[in-house]
Amino acid sequence: MELLVIYLDLIMNNQGQTQSQPGLKPETIDRLHNAREILTHQIENPPSLLELAQQVGISERRLQRGFQAVFQTTVQGYLKQQRFKQAERLLRQGNYAVGGESRRLWASGTLCGSV
Repeated sequence: MELLVIYLDLIMNNQGQTQSQPGLKPETIDRLHNAREILTHQIENPPSLLELAQQVGISERRLQRGFQAVFQTTVQGYLKQQRFKQAERLLRQGNYAVGGESRRLWASGTLCGSV
Protein backbone atom coordinates (compact mmCIF):
# COMPACT_ATOMS: atom_id res chain seq x y z
CA MET A 1 0.00 0.00 0.00
CA GLU A 2 2.86 2.35 0.78
CA LEU A 3 4.30 1.80 -2.69
CA LEU A 4 0.91 2.65 -4.23
CA VAL A 5 0.82 5.96 -2.36
CA ILE A 6 4.39 6.79 -3.43
CA TYR A 7 3.57 5.94 -7.05
CA LEU A 8 0.45 8.10 -6.98
CA ASP A 9 2.46 10.99 -5.51
CA LEU A 10 4.95 10.72 -8.38
CA ILE A 11 2.19 10.78 -10.97
CA MET A 12 0.52 13.80 -9.41
CA ASN A 13 3.75 15.75 -9.01
CA ASN A 14 4.61 15.30 -12.69
CA GLN A 15 1.20 16.38 -13.97
CA GLY A 16 0.22 19.48 -12.01
CA GLN A 17 1.88 22.22 -14.06
CA THR A 18 0.10 24.26 -16.70
CA GLN A 19 1.47 26.63 -19.27
CA SER A 20 0.07 28.57 -22.18
CA GLN A 21 1.21 27.73 -25.67
CA PRO A 22 1.88 30.14 -28.51
CA GLY A 23 -1.03 30.26 -30.91
CA LEU A 24 -3.75 29.82 -28.31
CA LYS A 25 -5.85 32.88 -27.62
CA PRO A 26 -6.33 33.86 -23.97
CA GLU A 27 -10.07 33.29 -24.46
CA THR A 28 -9.41 29.71 -25.60
CA ILE A 29 -7.12 29.10 -22.64
CA ASP A 30 -9.87 30.38 -20.31
CA ARG A 31 -12.33 27.98 -21.96
CA LEU A 32 -9.89 25.09 -21.49
CA HIS A 33 -9.55 25.94 -17.81
CA ASN A 34 -13.34 26.01 -17.59
CA ALA A 35 -13.45 22.56 -19.22
CA ARG A 36 -10.99 21.26 -16.65
CA GLU A 37 -13.15 22.65 -13.83
CA ILE A 38 -16.23 20.96 -15.28
CA LEU A 39 -14.37 17.64 -15.40
CA THR A 40 -13.17 18.09 -11.83
CA HIS A 41 -16.67 18.78 -10.53
CA GLN A 42 -18.33 16.05 -12.59
CA ILE A 43 -15.73 13.32 -12.02
CA GLU A 44 -18.40 10.75 -11.12
CA ASN A 45 -20.30 11.31 -14.38
CA PRO A 46 -18.18 13.36 -16.80
CA PRO A 47 -19.65 14.72 -20.03
CA SER A 48 -18.58 13.30 -23.38
CA LEU A 49 -15.92 15.19 -25.33
CA LEU A 50 -18.61 16.63 -27.60
CA GLU A 51 -20.78 17.71 -24.66
CA LEU A 52 -17.81 19.26 -22.88
CA ALA A 53 -16.75 21.14 -26.01
CA GLN A 54 -20.29 22.47 -26.44
CA GLN A 55 -20.47 23.51 -22.77
CA VAL A 56 -17.32 25.62 -23.03
CA GLY A 57 -17.99 26.91 -26.54
CA ILE A 58 -15.13 25.44 -28.57
CA SER A 59 -14.86 22.63 -31.11
CA GLU A 60 -14.12 19.10 -30.00
CA ARG A 61 -10.84 19.20 -31.91
CA ARG A 62 -9.80 22.49 -30.26
CA LEU A 63 -10.71 21.02 -26.89
CA GLN A 64 -8.54 17.95 -27.42
CA ARG A 65 -5.54 19.76 -28.88
CA GLY A 66 -5.75 22.76 -26.59
CA PHE A 67 -6.15 20.64 -23.47
CA GLN A 68 -3.05 18.68 -24.40
CA ALA A 69 -1.09 21.87 -25.09
CA VAL A 70 -2.07 23.69 -21.91
CA PHE A 71 -2.18 20.84 -19.39
CA GLN A 72 0.29 18.37 -20.95
CA THR A 73 -2.30 15.59 -20.79
CA THR A 74 -5.36 14.52 -22.69
CA VAL A 75 -8.89 14.99 -21.39
CA GLN A 76 -9.02 11.25 -20.70
CA GLY A 77 -5.61 11.40 -19.02
CA TYR A 78 -6.78 14.23 -16.79
CA LEU A 79 -9.84 12.25 -15.73
CA LYS A 80 -7.66 9.25 -14.94
CA GLN A 81 -5.35 11.44 -12.83
CA GLN A 82 -8.30 12.85 -10.90
CA ARG A 83 -9.69 9.37 -10.29
CA PHE A 84 -6.32 8.24 -8.95
CA LYS A 85 -6.29 11.27 -6.65
CA GLN A 86 -9.74 10.33 -5.41
CA ALA A 87 -8.62 6.75 -4.80
CA GLU A 88 -5.51 8.00 -3.01
CA ARG A 89 -7.59 10.22 -0.72
CA LEU A 90 -9.80 7.26 0.17
CA LEU A 91 -6.78 5.07 0.87
CA ARG A 92 -5.12 7.74 3.00
CA GLN A 93 -8.28 8.11 5.07
CA GLY A 94 -7.80 4.48 6.01
CA ASN A 95 -11.51 3.71 6.00
CA TYR A 96 -11.35 1.49 2.93
CA ALA A 97 -9.79 -1.84 2.14
CA VAL A 98 -7.71 -1.61 -1.03
CA GLY A 99 -9.31 -4.61 -2.74
CA GLY A 100 -12.95 -3.97 -1.91
CA GLU A 101 -12.94 -0.22 -2.47
CA SER A 102 -10.96 -0.37 -5.68
CA ARG A 103 -13.39 -2.96 -7.06
CA ARG A 104 -16.30 -0.69 -6.10
CA LEU A 105 -14.69 2.35 -7.78
CA TRP A 106 -13.83 0.42 -10.94
CA ALA A 107 -17.28 -1.13 -11.14
CA SER A 108 -19.00 2.25 -10.74
CA GLY A 109 -16.82 3.79 -13.43
CA THR A 110 -15.22 6.24 -11.03
CA LEU A 111 -11.76 4.92 -11.84
CA CYS A 112 -12.23 3.56 -15.34
CA GLY A 113 -15.07 5.54 -16.92
CA SER A 114 -14.50 7.18 -20.27
CA VAL A 115 -15.22 10.60 -21.62
